[in-house]
Amino acid sequence: MESLLLENKLTNAQVVKLKKYAREKQMLAFQKTLEKYRDTIGYWELTDYKDAGANWKSESTLKCMCGKTLRYQYTVTNQKTAEILTFGITHLKGHTGFSDEVIRDINKQIRIAVKAINEMEERLLNDWKLNMEVPADVILPEKIKKLLEEGMPLSRIEENELIRLIQEAERVKWKRGRIDNSNGQPNRDLRTDLALLKDVDFEAKGKIKRIEPGNGPFELWPHEQEFVEDMLYSSVGSAMLIAEELHSTYQYSDRFRSGRPKVYPLVVYYLDRLVQEGKAELSQDLGFTDRIYKVLEVQ
Repeated sequence: MESLLLENKLTNAQVVKLKKYAREKQMLAFQKTLEKYRDTIGYWELTDYKDAGANWKSESTLKCMCGKTLRYQYTVTNQKTAEILTFGITHLKGHTGFSDEVIRDINKQIRIAVKAINEMEERLLNDWKLNMEVPADVILPEKIKKLLEEGMPLSRIEENELIRLIQEAERVKWKRGRIDNSNGQPNRDLRTDLALLKDVDFEAKGKIKRIEPGNGPFELWPHEQEFVEDMLYSSVGSAMLIAEELHSTYQYSDRFRSGRPKVYPLVVYYLDRLVQEGKAELSQDLGFTDRIYKVLEVQ
């Protein structure tokens, strides 16, 4: 359950930041479980956590109550009796007398924390950078805001959360713009221009099976291309968000088993074509999660 903390490969500033992050993660994981089982184990609180560092075997002065030299030292204090216990995680049960259930839960939470610490270290080693613009009107969760202010990488989960927040802000802005540009009335529904769908009841949400155009299975209809470009030129760069809006606007029923609209790869294919034509650029490839594009400014 040890984190990597390859301090010799990080700058001094990065080591300081990473140790602070690791301490917060470890203490939160441990304390979270103590609070969960308070009714059965009593009022124990994690009051200190220390890490002797990567060279702990030769340099550590941290000790378990039994005298064993430690890298990670935990100190818990009983808030009612003032009893203080200091130990390594492998001697947790022996010194606290906590039940197997509590021990398993503490170990589980610590494993989750260590995984997050290792990911943070990996991203520091790879010189992670935030490759997206965060609109001023996006309200950041405190944990993400704190990491960015401290110059620390975001985890993959936090990065995806930020992407969702940005996508939602872009979607709201785009929809607001469509109304503002039409004197308070929503834009004319482009679906009425598609003769193939003229007799379809669009109130039956998600019931329309999309018909492939005759010029190829990976092609969008002209009105779909116009829809994609409208969103892109309105600063909505997420291919996934554009695909979801296209799917929703035309009430398509087709989705993959993952829940992703089947029009998504077609949107990506068309956006990639705009990149090849010099009209747009791929600003971030998030793999299976999404692809972020932006309009290429003409010099």
